[in-house]
Amino acid sequence: MLSLLLLTSSALAWKHTGFYWPDDRYPIEWWHDGDPLEDSLPEDYCQPVIQSSWDNWQEAAPCAGLSDEYQGEVDSMDGRSSGDGMTTFHWEDPSDEQEPGVLGVTYTIGNGRYSLTKNGQTYQEVYDSDIVFNDGVDFGVTEDILNGICAGETSIESVATHEIGHLHGLGHSCEQGESCTDSDLQEATMYWSASGCDVSGIDPNIDDVTSMNALYSVFGTFAATTSTSGGSPLDVSFTITSDAEVTGALWTFGDGETSEEYPSVTHTFSKEGQFFVTCTMDLADPECGESSYTQTRIGYVTACDKPHPEEGNDGFFQIEAAYGRTWQTINHTDVSTYGCVDTIQWEIYEGSAAEGEPVQVIGAWSPTIEFEKDGTYTILMNVGGPGGIEGSKMTIDVADLGDRESLCATVPAMSGLAAAVGAFAAAFRRRR
Repeated sequence: MLSLLLLTSSALAWKHTGFYWPDDRYPIEWWHDGDPLEDSLPEDYCQPVIQSSWDNWQEAAPCAGLSDEYQGEVDSMDGRSSGDGMTTFHWEDPSDEQEPGVLGVTYTIGNGRYSLTKNGQTYQEVYDSDIVFNDGVDFGVTEDILNGICAGETSIESVATHEIGHLHGLGHSCEQGESCTDSDLQEATMYWSASGCDVSGIDPNIDDVTSMNALYSVFGTFAATTSTSGGSPLDVSFTITSDAEVTGALWTFGDGETSEEYPSVTHTFSKEGQFFVTCTMDLADPECGESSYTQTRIGYVTACDKPHPEEGNDGFFQIEAAYGRTWQTINHTDVSTYGCVDTIQWEIYEGSAAEGEPVQVIGAWSPTIEFEKDGTYTILMNVGGPGGIEGSKMTIDVADLGDRESLCATVPAMSGLAAAVGAFAAAFRRRR
C-alpha cells in the first residue's frame, strides 16, 4: 500500500486506506533511522520532529485513543527493510524508491486478517508500516518557518504528520484531478498536496479528526438477542450496542425486508433460507461527533422448513439392489439451504412394518445396506433439522437373486411415522 504526498494541486473528500491498527498494537512501537540523516535538518531535530508529528494526531483526536512509543535508532545503510514488522521512519530514501516531486511515502503491509468493518468497508490489520522521506527535498524546521526564515523549504513536520495519518489508515481528503472546493478538505492535513513554507498541515482539522474518529473512535455493533436458527416462520430480535448514542438505523434482513427501528428490532423470517443481516447505524457522541457505520453478518440467520425431498421426488430416498443381498440407497433430501438438515438416521426392521427393535441403525447419508438373510424388510429413513423431523419408509423383499429393480419411497402418513419419529427423537443430537 503506497500513500503519496505530491507537489501539485487539488480534489475530493477523505477516504480510508483499508488498513487499521488493532487495539493490541497500541501503543504503536516505532524506530528512527539514524543513518543517513536528513542533511537539510539539524542533526538532533529528526527524532523530536517525528515525535511531535505523532503528538499532533493524539492531541487533535483524543477520542481515537492513539498512542505511540519510541523504540530507538536503527541503521539502514543497506536500504529499507520491507515487512520486518518494525515501524520505521527513514531519511534520505535509503533504498532509492522515491520519484521526483514526492515528499514522503507510507508503505503499509497487512497481515491478511480483515477483522473490522465500518461504513461498509472492510479493514485489514496492519503488520508493518514504514515512512520514507525523499532525499531530493529541502525540508525546513517548523520554528524557522513560523519566524519567517524560509526560502521555499517544505515543513518536515507537516509532511510527517500527513504520513502518520496514512500510517494510521487515513486516505487523502482530496485526490489529484478531483474537484475540491470545500475549504475543510483543502486545508486538511490529509490534503493530497503541500506547498513550501506552509506549516498548516501540522494541525489536523475537522475533516482529519472526523476521518480518524470514524476509524478508531465511536463504534457500534449489532447482534441477535434470540436464537438465529430455527423453524420458519422464525422471529429473531436484534439490538445495537455502542458507547455512543444511537440516533438512527437501517436494517436489511436479506429476505427483501427492511426496518428503521432502533436500537432494537424483531423481524420474522417467514421462508426457508440462510440470510445475511446488515445494519447501518447512526451514532452521536458529545466529544467525538456523529458517525455512521455499516455492519454485515454473513449467513447470520437460518430459517428452516421441515426437511423435504428435492423437487421432483415423491419420497426422501430410493434403494436399488446392487449384488447378492447388498442394496444401495439414494438420498433425495433437499439440502439446498445450509444448516436445515443436520441429522440423519436409517433404521432397518424385519417384516413389513417398523415394529420391535431395528436390526440395523445407520447414520450415513446414502448407506450401502447388507442384509444377512432373505426376507421382507422395512427401511425407515428420518432426517432432522431446526425445522423439525420428517422422513420416508419403504418395504422391500430381499433375495440373493441379483435383482436390480429400483424402488421409490413414498412419504408415509403421520400414523405410520409416529413410532419412528419417537425412536429418532431419542437419538437426535444436533451437530454444532
